[in-house]
Amino acid sequence: QKGILREEGANICDFTHDKLREVAYAEISVPQRRVLHRRVAQALEALNAEGLDPVSAQIAAQYDQAGLPDQALPYYQRAGLVAARLYANEDAIAWLRRALVLLQEQPATTQRDTTELALQFALARLYRITQGWAAPEVEQAVARALLLSEKVGDPVQRAEALYGAQTVYVVAAQLDKVEST
Repeated sequence: QKGILREEGANICDFTHDKLREVAYAEISVPQRRVLHRRVAQALEALNAEGLDPVSAQIAAQYDQAGLPDQALPYYQRAGLVAARLYANEDAIAWLRRALVLLQEQPATTQRDTTELALQFALARLYRITQGWAAPEVEQAVARALLLSEKVGDPVQRAEALYGAQTVYVVAAQLDKVEST
């Protein structure tokens, strides 16, 4: 009756103004907010069970805001890979970097290192596209991948990390590093 909500589709409502949404959100306690974010994430999972790719970033953000990094991390990783396939490179980088931040908060395990290795490889490819072959971001991602591939990588991953490092050094004309790699 007051016109503060508008219907945007079947069972979907939103506030007519962003400030109204902000005030309503601020009125909810932090624990209650986390519960609501978790419920939204679970609802998105259930509603899109047959095709999570398009909503993986939304699910990740909801789990992240719910304070559930273990649930958010795989969705951020998935969202980054989906965005990369669609050439939304900046979004892909942002989601993969957020996954790395969440991953760094976990205890060191072989599984954590394996996941980080996959993230570093994905970031190195995206940085090559967006920043150039010899960008510092590429070098950092490749260096970390090289270190991780020694610990948890298989021979193919080790070869990919070595090739990535050599490519960065050749393009950057750091030939002394090429020989030592």
